[in-house]
Amino acid sequence: MNQQLLKRFLQAKSVWVFSIVAIVLFISARWSMGIWDSPEFAFAGANFQLTHAPGAPFYILVLNLFQNVLFFITPYKAAVLLSIICSCVMSVYIFKIALMLYKNYSNEVIQNESWLYGLIAVGIGCLNLTVWELSYEVEVYSMSGMFFSLVLYKIFQFYFDRISITFLIKSVSILIFLSLGVHKLNLLILLPVFYVIIRKAKYHALLSNRFVSLLMSVLLLAITLLFHSLFLKFAVVIALFLQESFAITQNLAFPILGILLIFIVAVLWYYKKALTTTILFASLFSYLLYMPFLNSGSEVGGYYISDTESLVNHINANQFGLQKTPILLGKRYDEKIDIVTGKEKINENEIWFPRMHSTTYYDVIEYPKWDDATSINDHDGRHFTWSYQVYTLYLRYLGTNFLGRSNFHKNSGTHINHTISSYIHNPNASKGYLNMGKTDYLGIPLLFIFLGIIYSFKNVDLGITLGITFLLTGLAIILYLNPSPSSLRIRERDYISFFSFIVCGFYAMLGILFIFNYLPKKIKKVFLICTGVLALLFVLQNFKVQNKSNEDFNEAFSTWILEGIPENSVVLANGDNLTFPYWYQLANSDKSILWINIELLHLDSYRTQLYNYISSQTSFTGLSPNDTVLASSAKTTIINEVIPKVDQESESLSAAILSFLNHKNKLFIQSNWAIENKILVEQGLSSPYLLVDDDLTDLENRALNMISFKAADVDGMNSQEMNILIDFYIKKANNLITQLIKNEQIDLATQLSKNVALFYEKFDLPRDGNAFNIAARLYELKENKRAIELMENSIEQNIMLVEWMIENKSPMNRQLTLEAAESKVNLLDQMLVNYNKINPTYIQNNLSKIQKVNTNYLEWKNSVSNDI
Repeated sequence: MNQQLLKRFLQAKSVWVFSIVAIVLFISARWSMGIWDSPEFAFAGANFQLTHAPGAPFYILVLNLFQNVLFFITPYKAAVLLSIICSCVMSVYIFKIALMLYKNYSNEVIQNESWLYGLIAVGIGCLNLTVWELSYEVEVYSMSGMFFSLVLYKIFQFYFDRISITFLIKSVSILIFLSLGVHKLNLLILLPVFYVIIRKAKYHALLSNRFVSLLMSVLLLAITLLFHSLFLKFAVVIALFLQESFAITQNLAFPILGILLIFIVAVLWYYKKALTTTILFASLFSYLLYMPFLNSGSEVGGYYISDTESLVNHINANQFGLQKTPILLGKRYDEKIDIVTGKEKINENEIWFPRMHSTTYYDVIEYPKWDDATSINDHDGRHFTWSYQVYTLYLRYLGTNFLGRSNFHKNSGTHINHTISSYIHNPNASKGYLNMGKTDYLGIPLLFIFLGIIYSFKNVDLGITLGITFLLTGLAIILYLNPSPSSLRIRERDYISFFSFIVCGFYAMLGILFIFNYLPKKIKKVFLICTGVLALLFVLQNFKVQNKSNEDFNEAFSTWILEGIPENSVVLANGDNLTFPYWYQLANSDKSILWINIELLHLDSYRTQLYNYISSQTSFTGLSPNDTVLASSAKTTIINEVIPKVDQESESLSAAILSFLNHKNKLFIQSNWAIENKILVEQGLSSPYLLVDDDLTDLENRALNMISFKAADVDGMNSQEMNILIDFYIKKANNLITQLIKNEQIDLATQLSKNVALFYEKFDLPRDGNAFNIAARLYELKENKRAIELMENSIEQNIMLVEWMIENKSPMNRQLTLEAAESKVNLLDQMLVNYNKINPTYIQNNLSKIQKVNTNYLEWKNSVSNDI
């Protein structure tokens, strides 16, 4: 009996798929604290709090349970493990779907070959760059992908007559109910669900027309989305009615609506009517998952939800202003405000499908650049839609995943490296910084995907099912969200379309099968072996890039920051993504630091949470920020600048924080907030993520603190950390070195300069303006050999970078590409002028190369200027 069980276990293909993917992800995962939202989710799970909008209640419920069961490892590592398990389950069901598609599309089903096609679908769909990274990140996407694959599996089971319509509706209802507690993106999978049910059930002769069936499916999805919106509005109406009419807590609104939903679904099932609409009503149950989080969260951090109205605002992501984003009808940004004065315009000039709508300062500056006006295109938004929303936010990521990419450095809002040729081959970036994270698939996966899209329509209904899933979860969601240029200001957004990239695995498999079916029998096996090897090479290339097992920079960096802050301090921080690492660290330490997030202070719930915490810690009865004791304090100026003046409670919070500061040692603020608000400008710091003490006189301790963060303490860092965290560490170090030299503290200046230089040597950091400035400080400190090497490397790399930018200039957005190149050319000119004073012979020896770069740049600049 045991031998039979073992034999069945070894023959179970799903077990092997799960095991292979688990091993790959386990080896390549980043087990130390990551950047962006990962610390937030780990923190929220450990403290049983909602995350940023829309909240992910089911994910947090499971994560909290998982972290408690695995109490012997850190909450962050437990969260990574949960992501890996979910990704493995997703891979298993992608494999199973691929086997079903293989049997339907293959001219000759060979059992021994089917598993290879399934593995190809898993390799291309689940182990491409985007999905791989999300597979071990502490985020909702791995669990969301798991539910996506499960629903898709049920759709194909029903289509191939393996389950009944009743079972499909029951299972999909449960899966959608749970998955919406992870991410609202999962609602989109309902369109293929509705389409397959309509096509198979054939309720009416009219529905035998595929176009009519598709229209009906779109209508059902639209009704579902409408019901979700109405349900939330109705919840607020009931909550306010209970509070005003009966003085009953708002928080009974969702339970009352839950009972109503149960009654509706019970009636539908009793009379066996409108079974499809059961999915609609069952999906609304997902909002009941939020109930345990009302009034949860005692820590001063995360999102504190006190009542139904606040909860609905959170679910609707009002925090991000999504409710103000126009979809069908609205005003352009220049019809909302006067571009010169910034004053609001009063007019009724609304247009259909307004693509350029945001009035934030950054977006107003960037819109014309992305719209790339010429005599043909007069800033009407069409080019912006194509160049930014379609191309940059979707097609570029499609190319990154299936054509290849030149390096892993984030664009951070600049339009560099966006041509297809630069993804396939970049001859200039042969080594070093420009070549980090390079992949080169020679376009083969994308070729198979295109062939698979065509071949999928061999079975028209299956082709439509795959097609609407691919489009709706990719390009359509981008156009629906209507993102502005600021969405790329900080980080890439490829994760929005990751469902679409999973579907590409099926298309790649079908493309291979298409070729295989029409090949001569003699070479079929050779072709299949070759494609298997190509898929393996695809995964191996990605493994080399996505192996983050040695990355520990963010954890080391945040630990160092916290160690430099005295006990009982108050920190005013900027940016929720880079606040949560410190909240996570503080939640798992005994250190007493109040870390206040400036951006979250516009949320009523956060201000209430903060006020309640401070009230429990100190007494401040009758204290006002205008009191004579505090009025002359610099702290008062800062706090009054930070706290939004929206109501009387805001005034009370200002007083509470100031009173709290009187009992604490020091106030720290983040320097980018200080500079933007004209505070501490004299320091010349530009870092959003390094903290500045309000006591600026102790240079020695500040230098020793900077020196204590050593390259030897870090094993690895990723591109995001390289471009953001270490960059700002170096900027602050460079400024501090200058002050130390002026103060004749030469030993400390030398130590700090060498410490920074070690980061460049160990991690091959970009030889940019920061590097050249550090080299200049080293030269000033008589460290000539190291200084000259770093200066010349900086000049050579910037020459190579400008050459590369000119060669690979984007045809999509010439202004943005030119602007990026111009900043590099100006930087290069400054380097050359300064280095000419030190080593004019070097400049003379490289004069022809320098002149060639300048000539090519000026020719390009003139051609663009003449056209625009």
